[in-house]
Amino acid sequence: GSWVNTQPFFHAWGALRQDGRYLDYDYTIKVDPDTVFFPAMFRQRLPMQGPGARVFFNNCPNVGNGFYGSLEIMSNGAIAAFLNAMDQCQIQLPFQQGWGEDLFCQKCMESAGAVGQPGYDLMADGNCQGAG
Repeated sequence: GSWVNTQPFFHAWGALRQDGRYLDYDYTIKVDPDTVFFPAMFRQRLPMQGPGARVFFNNCPNVGNGFYGSLEIMSNGAIAAFLNAMDQCQIQLPFQQGWGEDLFCQKCMESAGAVGQPGYDLMADGNCQGAG
């Protein structure tokens, strides 16, 4: 399951929203602090989405909510929709039932019209082993 860390992430997401630099990029990728990440490799592998596309990548196969793991990848439209809906999601979604930030983010993006796409080949870690 997810580590119950939703509350601290509300502050981090709020700072990201206030800063606004995410708007200058095609994707926002949340990387766990113990993860090795090579941005240049991702530039070659991530598909170009149309302007405003609301897409996030499910990267953990064989689970009900696959937006999980050491990397969480969102298109510009998906992160913008999430950040715009985040305050309303805190009121409407039952995240106090032990959700981690990844599940909250996924459910909030979905409620804002973002769609999960398979991205199982984009990463592998101890919990998510690729295409499954």
